[in-house]
Amino acid sequence: MSQNLLNKSLLTILLFLLSINVGMKYAEVLTPISKNASEMMFMIEGEEIKSIHPIASNIPNYFFTKNTSIKTLAKLHFESIDSKSLLTDRLKLENFTAESILISSTNGDMILDKSINEQLQVASITKLLSILTALKYEDNLDLYFTIPEETDEVTGNVLGFQKGEKYKFADLIAASLIFSSNDAIRAIETNIEGLYRISFVEEMNKLASDLNMTSSSFGDSIGFDLPNSYSTAEDIMKLSKFAYQNDIIRRYSTVKEFRIYSEGGKVISFRNTNEMLKYENVYGLKTGTTEQAKECLVMILRHYDTDYYVVILGSGDRYQDATKIYQIMESLK
Repeated sequence: MSQNLLNKSLLTILLFLLSINVGMKYAEVLTPISKNASEMMFMIEGEEIKSIHPIASNIPNYFFTKNTSIKTLAKLHFESIDSKSLLTDRLKLENFTAESILISSTNGDMILDKSINEQLQVASITKLLSILTALKYEDNLDLYFTIPEETDEVTGNVLGFQKGEKYKFADLIAASLIFSSNDAIRAIETNIEGLYRISFVEEMNKLASDLNMTSSSFGDSIGFDLPNSYSTAEDIMKLSKFAYQNDIIRRYSTVKEFRIYSEGGKVISFRNTNEMLKYENVYGLKTGTTEQAKECLVMILRHYDTDYYVVILGSGDRYQDATKIYQIMESLK
């Protein structure tokens, strides 16, 4: 083998390894002429070279073109093996603190299910349903809502709105999703009830029924621990997939920092309660914490071109559980 050809061979292998180990960067793969379970034959300027690489072991030749990228190869390799079973097996080896976990792809492929029909308190995950209910009745996001007297009685995670202040509907949604503001969701509930003369919680439960959340009941819009408030991981998965289709929920649930302005110019800044957003390929969706619900989390993990919804309920440490799931999925890229 000539020195020139040897250099090209080494460069090809280097591109393979570098692209796989450093963020799946795109690299050109030259046209293959044959392949078996352990090797590929490539043409470089008309000369044959042999490049050993296991990533191609299960990928048919017709997938390859001159511009096939390493990222594409890795994705095809992941899809060509029984990837779902591999992922499930890895996840089942882990000890999670959560009472219930469900991981499902957008198209419904279930990756992990743990006690998914157990009825549990879900804390502020409830706010996803509350916001969807409000949006069902009011779509003018620039409409100013008046902070009612009822917000003075709200406890827990609050931003300290003052009675009579006015904020845009969109900003109150942002505060409810990003900061999980209890007083923001109470202001939304009260204004919608006043505008449309409805029982907000009754409408929440009607929407839950429409979403086929057959094992759920909601006693308030915030997510406090109540005897008539409960759901399951399976039902929350249905809610989450529906909610993430909404543009405003999808946008705000992934924002890390935000600020809102009252009609009078008061500024309130806050950060997202979801600590998993510091990771790449993590999106949304909602956190929740109460004494009975413990720690809850819904997030979306993007693995190649597929979104996986993760529902974690009744966790002793949701971020420990979520990080384990994230790291396992990343390790299979």
